[in-house]
Amino acid sequence: MQQVGAALRFDPDLPPRLRELAILTVAAHTRSEFEWTAHESAARDTGLTTEHLQALLDGAIPTGLAVEEVTAIELTKALLDDHQVEDDLYRRAAASFDAAGLAALTWLVGYYAMLAGALAVFRLQTERGADDIRGQRWQRDHESRPGAAGRLQPSFSSPLTTDHSDEQSSPLMIEKDAEACLTSRNEFR
Repeated sequence: MQQVGAALRFDPDLPPRLRELAILTVAAHTRSEFEWTAHESAARDTGLTTEHLQALLDGAIPTGLAVEEVTAIELTKALLDDHQVEDDLYRRAAASFDAAGLAALTWLVGYYAMLAGALAVFRLQTERGADDIRGQRWQRDHESRPGAAGRLQPSFSSPLTTDHSDEQSSPLMIEKDAEACLTSRNEFR
């Protein structure tokens, strides 16, 4: 599974900013704090602002994006909400991406939706901690930990055993932790 994730994260058919928009759309839709935390910094590195990220958390499409970025978010939402894409959206997606790019985006959304589901089963969350994820709204919390000012911070539960709060943590490192948790499922049987 790690190889699939790595291939999708570094697929040259998707620009990094578009990739992070799709991943964070999945994270917001599934309320996966783990995925959000793993990718927020990378998204900011591509030029996405706090306003862009807040819009995604609110379930909206951020303003000021390129047409193909808006289309990618719409496609992601359609796949997550309806598990299908209407003809008009497909035509816009086909006009925005070549066949390889559209396929890469589709696989990326499916992979991160699957990962979010697995993470929810095992309640693997970040060190931020709080109440249960279900029914909680994401909120800003500028005082929860040092250096957090300006970061969007959802309210969730179950701290990780590994602290990924430093900026050195990469999405790959965090997903390795997630996969290690999933691999150990047999211990719970």
